[in-house]
Amino acid sequence: MRRPYATDISDEGWEVAKLYIPEAVWIEPLQKALYERREILNAILYREKTGCQWRNLPHDFPPWRRVYDYYSRWRDDGTFDRLHDALRERVRAATPHADGSPRAAQAPTACALDSQSVKTTEEARSERGYDAGKKVKGRKRHLVVDLLGLVLIAAVTSASVQDRDTGTLLVKAKREFASLQVGFVDGGYRGQCKQDVESKTDMCIEITLRSDAQRLRGFVPLPKRWVVERTFGWLNRYRLLSKGYERLISSDEADVKLCMSQVMLRRLFPA
Repeated sequence: MRRPYATDISDEGWEVAKLYIPEAVWIEPLQKALYERREILNAILYREKTGCQWRNLPHDFPPWRRVYDYYSRWRDDGTFDRLHDALRERVRAATPHADGSPRAAQAPTACALDSQSVKTTEEARSERGYDAGKKVKGRKRHLVVDLLGLVLIAAVTSASVQDRDTGTLLVKAKREFASLQVGFVDGGYRGQCKQDVESKTDMCIEITLRSDAQRLRGFVPLPKRWVVERTFGWLNRYRLLSKGYERLISSDEADVKLCMSQVMLRRLFPA
């Protein structure tokens, strides 16, 4: 029995997670699955938090090749998406409104959209561009979150993609969450982007801008839209997201969901 790491999933968290993590499979023909699902997941969560390379996983975890095999399989079959979505519903159900009324687990009524540009390493050769506004060469993360800051939609693109070209994420959010009525965005989404979203959905898109006085004061949290900024702050605590280390866009998106899953697990089952 190894000593636990701070990133290990708790017993209570595993009782929830195991409902969405498929049973162990044979990665290679005629090879027995030797490692428990929980240990595989613990190794993946350790890497998300510490940002270590696959080859540098501690030796008391299963072999890194086996962990990566499961990571790529669960990434591609939607396991991480299902786990993340289930945890989001549990957090929403456990968090009442300010007036004490229960919150609908699957029916958010408002959302916020924003993006974050991050540098990439030499591994991320594809889908890489230059964000002239932020002066960053790399990739851009786009998040649609509810008013608790929980991720509804996550997408990763080249950093050269303009915010105004990603209004389709709000349309996608409306398709998946028909209860959405309003979306809060910054000035980068005004104009044609706002018009397109409102013409394709019945959502009201509210543009929130900083006043000149607020700009002089530095960072000022803006009503409603600040929740997505806070979500990026939560994700910045995970070293794997400090840069774009992954070769595949699908891995980048899965890592965002996995890091948010850790945030929600700790909220549901505090140590």
